[in-house]
Amino acid sequence: MTNRMPQASVVIPARDAEDTLATQLQALAAQDFLQSFEVIVVDNGSRDATPEVAASFHATIPSLRVIDAGDVAGVSHARNVGILAARGDLLAFCDADDRVWPNWLRALATAAQDADLVTGFRDSAALNSPRQRAYRWNRDPSKPLTLAGYEFAPGATMAVWRDTAIAVGGFSTCYRQGEDAEFSIRLQLHGHSLAAATEAVIDYRFRGSTLDLWRQQVRYGRGAGKAAAAYADLGATPITWGQIVRAVGWLAVRVPTLATTARRRGIWLRNAGSWLGRAQARLRYGGSAPYLRGPHAGLAQAARTLRAQARDQGASR
Repeated sequence: MTNRMPQASVVIPARDAEDTLATQLQALAAQDFLQSFEVIVVDNGSRDATPEVAASFHATIPSLRVIDAGDVAGVSHARNVGILAARGDLLAFCDADDRVWPNWLRALATAAQDADLVTGFRDSAALNSPRQRAYRWNRDPSKPLTLAGYEFAPGATMAVWRDTAIAVGGFSTCYRQGEDAEFSIRLQLHGHSLAAATEAVIDYRFRGSTLDLWRQQVRYGRGAGKAAAAYADLGATPITWGQIVRAVGWLAVRVPTLATTARRRGIWLRNAGSWLGRAQARLRYGGSAPYLRGPHAGLAQAARTLRAQARDQGASR
């Protein structure tokens, strides 16, 4: 895909994001990307003033469009609506509660010239307190995320060619969490390439409370286990009971650390929530669950629908 510097569309799924969306839109207005690009805010059933906040940026971002996707709850549905609405060749995805760096879109587009899917990176320093950071990450944020033996692009900072996204049927709406990992694995298993754009960085905002952290990690673990099981027969590494037992042992040994520092409590909570979600996925889906992809997951029909609608939209443009 060389020499394909694109017209781009930035897609932002948003739900009840009135307090943070303006920060993200201000950052997008300051991008150093030299080509034209549009911004699509996909409102996924907000109960607050999210659509109004987005609409207030029309003067700052003339290409901005606000699209309603409140008929089906979920970030996958919102992103798929954005895929269909997009006019650009390259789709860049970010979230309504983060803040992209000034060179974010340019870095994604540059890396996408030689790849089908591009992952950006997340930095937690700017938008979170030291306590929040201690409770969350203890990994190198500059290294690509991995799941089931595959690198994947987080939905908060990724780019994909529109025709590629349509060809594989978009994001799977049967995943509440881990949909970005499932999407990335599916693309690679279809022969598409993934590249890392090391300069495509966002300021990532953590959830507020300890309970939010726990719930998020359980959902992440459940989604990870679900995606790993879906593609285990095609080479993905499934979650095993041996791994779960070892994780429980690790957690048991480190229970005393809950009374020490915030960082150690955070490490314990993250791991406990994530492995609980993985165990739930293993109980429900087993080690291999191919029915979670293909027609039974709605992906084949979604691919046909996306391609047909794309053809119709192309004819009418």
